[in-house]
Amino acid sequence: MDLATWTWEWNDVNLRWNETDYGGVKDLRIPPYKIWKPDVLMYNSADEGFDGTYQTKVVVASSGNCLYIPPGIFKSTCKIDITWFPFDDQKCKMKFGSWTYSGWQLDLQLQDERGGDLSDFIKNGEWDLIGKYHLQWV
Repeated sequence: MDLATWTWEWNDVNLRWNETDYGGVKDLRIPPYKIWKPDVLMYNSADEGFDGTYQTKVVVASSGNCLYIPPGIFKSTCKIDITWFPFDDQKCKMKFGSWTYSGWQLDLQLQDERGGDLSDFIKNGEWDLIGKYHLQWV
Protein backbone atom coordinates (compact mmCIF):
# COMPACT_ATOMS: atom_id res chain seq x y z
CA MET A 1 0.00 0.00 0.00
CA ASP A 2 1.26 3.47 -0.84
CA LEU A 3 0.68 6.77 0.97
CA ALA A 4 1.63 9.97 -0.83
CA THR A 5 0.83 12.78 1.59
CA TRP A 6 2.48 14.08 4.70
CA THR A 7 2.02 17.23 6.79
CA TRP A 8 3.87 18.03 10.01
CA GLU A 9 3.01 20.90 12.32
CA TRP A 10 4.63 21.87 15.61
CA ASN A 11 5.52 24.92 17.66
CA ASP A 12 9.11 25.84 18.54
CA VAL A 13 9.33 28.56 21.19
CA ASN A 14 12.94 29.22 20.17
CA LEU A 15 11.82 30.35 16.71
CA ARG A 16 9.44 33.14 17.81
CA TRP A 17 9.98 36.80 16.99
CA ASN A 18 8.16 40.12 17.14
CA GLU A 19 7.17 41.02 13.57
CA THR A 20 7.47 44.76 14.20
CA ASP A 21 11.10 44.33 15.26
CA TYR A 22 11.90 42.69 11.90
CA GLY A 23 10.20 44.90 9.32
CA GLY A 24 6.85 43.08 9.46
CA VAL A 25 8.30 39.69 8.48
CA LYS A 26 5.53 37.18 9.22
CA ASP A 27 7.22 33.93 8.21
CA LEU A 28 10.42 32.38 6.89
CA ARG A 29 11.31 29.33 4.81
CA ILE A 30 14.14 27.41 6.45
CA PRO A 31 15.90 24.21 5.31
CA PRO A 32 14.89 21.36 7.67
CA TYR A 33 18.49 20.52 8.56
CA LYS A 34 18.94 24.03 10.07
CA ILE A 35 16.24 23.66 12.77
CA TRP A 36 14.82 20.92 14.96
CA LYS A 37 12.16 18.80 13.31
CA PRO A 38 10.58 15.53 14.44
CA ASP A 39 12.41 12.43 13.23
CA VAL A 40 9.27 10.55 12.19
CA LEU A 41 9.74 7.53 9.97
CA MET A 42 7.64 4.60 8.78
CA TYR A 43 8.81 1.56 10.74
CA ASN A 44 7.35 -1.06 8.40
CA SER A 45 8.60 0.47 5.17
CA ALA A 46 8.75 -1.79 2.13
CA ASP A 47 11.20 0.62 0.52
CA GLU A 48 14.98 0.44 0.84
CA GLY A 49 15.21 3.86 2.48
CA PHE A 50 13.39 4.61 5.72
CA ASP A 51 12.56 8.20 4.76
CA GLY A 52 10.40 8.40 1.64
CA THR A 53 10.24 12.18 1.59
CA TYR A 54 11.89 14.91 -0.44
CA GLN A 55 13.35 17.54 1.90
CA THR A 56 11.45 20.79 1.33
CA LYS A 57 11.74 23.92 3.46
CA VAL A 58 9.91 24.40 6.75
CA VAL A 59 7.59 27.43 6.87
CA VAL A 60 8.20 29.08 10.25
CA ALA A 61 5.72 31.72 11.43
CA SER A 62 6.59 34.50 13.86
CA SER A 63 4.51 32.66 16.51
CA GLY A 64 6.94 29.73 16.32
CA ASN A 65 4.45 27.55 14.44
CA CYS A 66 6.27 25.35 11.96
CA LEU A 67 4.69 23.76 8.88
CA TYR A 68 6.57 21.07 6.98
CA ILE A 69 4.98 19.41 3.95
CA PRO A 70 7.60 17.21 2.31
CA PRO A 71 6.30 15.36 -0.73
CA GLY A 72 6.87 11.67 -0.40
CA ILE A 73 5.64 8.19 -1.13
CA PHE A 74 5.52 5.69 1.69
CA LYS A 75 5.25 2.02 0.80
CA SER A 76 4.27 -0.61 3.34
CA THR A 77 4.10 -4.35 3.18
CA CYS A 78 0.72 -6.07 3.43
CA LYS A 79 0.11 -9.64 4.52
CA ILE A 80 -2.42 -10.85 1.97
CA ASP A 81 -4.75 -13.77 2.78
CA ILE A 82 -6.78 -14.79 -0.28
CA THR A 83 -8.48 -17.78 1.34
CA TRP A 84 -11.92 -16.24 0.82
CA PHE A 85 -11.15 -14.46 -2.48
CA PRO A 86 -13.03 -12.64 -3.99
CA PHE A 87 -14.95 -12.01 -0.74
CA ASP A 88 -11.92 -11.24 1.40
CA ASP A 89 -10.89 -8.12 3.32
CA GLN A 90 -7.24 -7.20 3.73
CA LYS A 91 -5.72 -4.98 6.40
CA CYS A 92 -2.58 -3.05 5.53
CA LYS A 93 -0.77 -1.30 8.37
CA MET A 94 1.49 1.73 8.17
CA LYS A 95 3.39 2.25 11.41
CA PHE A 96 4.85 5.74 11.91
CA GLY A 97 6.84 6.96 14.85
CA SER A 98 9.87 8.82 16.06
CA TRP A 99 13.18 7.04 15.83
CA THR A 100 14.58 8.65 18.99
CA TYR A 101 11.66 10.11 21.00
CA SER A 102 9.11 8.15 23.03
CA GLY A 103 5.37 8.75 22.78
CA TRP A 104 5.63 10.76 26.00
CA GLN A 105 8.11 13.16 24.37
CA LEU A 106 6.60 13.44 20.88
CA ASP A 107 2.81 13.29 20.50
CA LEU A 108 1.80 12.32 16.95
CA GLN A 109 -1.79 13.20 16.05
CA LEU A 110 -3.91 13.02 12.93
CA GLN A 111 -5.17 16.31 11.51
CA ASP A 112 -8.74 15.04 11.75
CA GLU A 113 -10.33 12.19 13.68
CA ARG A 114 -11.71 10.54 10.54
CA GLY A 115 -8.25 9.17 9.79
CA GLY A 116 -7.15 11.42 6.98
CA ASP A 117 -8.20 13.20 3.81
CA LEU A 118 -9.08 10.96 0.87
CA SER A 119 -9.95 13.73 -1.61
CA ASP A 120 -6.95 12.78 -3.78
CA PHE A 121 -7.43 9.02 -3.34
CA ILE A 122 -7.05 7.09 -6.61
CA LYS A 123 -9.17 3.95 -6.84
CA ASN A 124 -7.67 0.65 -7.90
CA GLY A 125 -9.63 -1.60 -10.28
CA GLU A 126 -8.94 -4.67 -8.16
CA TRP A 127 -9.33 -3.32 -4.62
CA ASP A 128 -11.77 -1.07 -2.78
CA LEU A 129 -10.85 1.00 0.25
CA ILE A 130 -13.55 0.07 2.75
CA GLY A 131 -12.22 1.89 5.79
CA LYS A 132 -9.37 3.56 7.60
CA TYR A 133 -8.52 3.97 11.23
CA HIS A 134 -5.63 4.87 13.48
CA LEU A 135 -4.29 3.69 16.79
CA GLN A 136 -2.05 5.79 18.96
CA TRP A 137 0.52 4.11 21.20
CA VAL A 138 2.29 6.07 23.90
